[in-house]
Amino acid sequence: MTERLLDELRQTRAQKIMAAAQNRIPIQTTSLTEDEYAVLEKIKQSLSSLNQQLAASPRREELTEELKVVRFLEDIPEIVGVDLRIYGPFKKEDVASLPSPNAQALEKQGAAKAIEVKSVS
Repeated sequence: MTERLLDELRQTRAQKIMAAAQNRIPIQTTSLTEDEYAVLEKIKQSLSSLNQQLAASPRREELTEELKVVRFLEDIPEIVGVDLRIYGPFKKEDVASLPSPNAQALEKQGAAKAIEVKSVS
């Protein structure tokens, strides 16, 4: 039972360290063991590196596909678009804008029908 309690304590401390690093909450390093401190530093370095990579990568707006308006012909659960966003769930007769490749795939399956949208000038 003591071992189980120690494992739970270690897991709780590790979760707090990860959450603090991720949310940039300062931690009193004097209360950490040497191993915990080493892990905290590695997590901080990894998050910093990830943030730098994300800042250098194309913005989501630049990756956005052309949207297509569709009317659903059947109920559809949530789907992940080519832009990695979650769409849905949709009910029969719902209307939504989806990335063109996703809309075309749903049309091929007979689950949706494209709606032509005319601009009003």
